[in-house]
Amino acid sequence: MEDRTLSPNELSASIDDAIRWMTRHVHDMPPDAIMCAFSGLLHYDKAKAEELLELYEESPPSTLIYPKELLDLIRNVINIIRGDPLPLPPTTVGQKRHTCVEIPSTLYELYKIDMKRSNMALWNVIKEKMTQEDEEWLREGSGWGYTLTHQILIWTFCVKLGLRVHEAEQMLTTLREKLYNEVKYCQRKVCYDLYAERIAFLGFSGWDLGMLRKEFRYILDMQKHNGSWWHTHDDEWSTRCINDQDWYPQWRNQDVHEQIRYLARARQGHSTSLSIWALGLWYNYRT
Repeated sequence: MEDRTLSPNELSASIDDAIRWMTRHVHDMPPDAIMCAFSGLLHYDKAKAEELLELYEESPPSTLIYPKELLDLIRNVINIIRGDPLPLPPTTVGQKRHTCVEIPSTLYELYKIDMKRSNMALWNVIKEKMTQEDEEWLREGSGWGYTLTHQILIWTFCVKLGLRVHEAEQMLTTLREKLYNEVKYCQRKVCYDLYAERIAFLGFSGWDLGMLRKEFRYILDMQKHNGSWWHTHDDEWSTRCINDQDWYPQWRNQDVHEQIRYLARARQGHSTSLSIWALGLWYNYRT
């Protein structure tokens, strides 16, 4: 029954609807959303992946909103994924299935992330030049939620680039199991964006997708009629993002209502693109 309800035809219809929504709003998308959507579409239709990227690059976002360094980082990540879009083989790292004792109990633990350190670590790994500060952040094992997903993504790139492969595989063994248990046993309901990111990054890092059928079903069920996925209906989340100058320092002098409007669309794009990445991985797995 689960395989039937996650059939290739249903996946195709869902992804096609999402592509149409992304195409209509492509110039409102943050660069990391384009990267995630591109990554998922490579498993579904490479031509559509390249078309979306070409459309985006016709009028890239203003550096007044996104720093040039971030745009350059995302372009480099896209090039790496274009060359090797497949998830790590499940045999690359261990698949443990026992539950961990400690599970996060607060949203603060789940949403907390140092984006500056995360982006810097990703950038340095892409350049194949990891610093001591990067090592400390990537090896730090107390994080949950967004910190954990980003650590997993960066260690995955280490394996793909042949950078500290042995350590990266060891870290992935631990961190992926931790994230899987967070998905399965954490009682706190999180914003949909984090939900989708967990599944996409687990899949990309080589976790057995067959263990996540229920989560893929949820992703399909959460899609809106217009083809997108909503980041969150929590107004407090949007307000916190606006007030968090570490996330969006370049917005300090802009009208707050315009910031909220733009953030809502950008976050909606981010959630939609993560869903496309997750479903693209499942499409590849099923077909």
